[in-house]
Amino acid sequence: MQESKVRAFIAIDLPEEIRSGIAEASERLASHGIKQVGRDQLHITMFFLGYLDLGQVEGVKALLSRLSVRRFPVSLGGVGTFDADRPRVVFVNITKGAKELEDIYARLSGGISALRIRMDERGFAPHLTIARVKGFSGREADAVKAFMSEFEGHDFGSFACCSIRLKSSVLTRAGPKYADLFVKELPA
Repeated sequence: MQESKVRAFIAIDLPEEIRSGIAEASERLASHGIKQVGRDQLHITMFFLGYLDLGQVEGVKALLSRLSVRRFPVSLGGVGTFDADRPRVVFVNITKGAKELEDIYARLSGGISALRIRMDERGFAPHLTIARVKGFSGREADAVKAFMSEFEGHDFGSFACCSIRLKSSVLTRAGPKYADLFVKELPA
């Protein structure tokens, strides 16, 4: 990959106390060999953009800067997976704020496509990924089911979404390293 390309995504960051609570809970999965998302990497992904050239990065910044959205509350509770029989992703549900996130996604989608950035064909399902199941065995499936049962109605907390961030992601042996490329502050 050329050095002029940037691996990027658009996300909502979480307050430290919520990240800590989620990381503490997801340690139960890690004890069964399931890869949890590191506390510092927990965020709500709106768009994974892939590798962008500098012109595309500037285009995404311009899209975000023109976005007219007010702050909104987000609540996180319960856990789920996209496929109960063969879970690959374990996530925390967004119990409040999902409609606003879907609206933001819809507002940005056309502009992102116009920048010739490939969109995820599955669309957008608001969630917060907390773990990924690499292999699949009965032991892992049982651990995910037990985790889901234990945290079915758990309240992971609420916060005001005050910004949307364009982030870079550099893959390292120790895991991804994120940095803000642009921050769109949302007015009250």
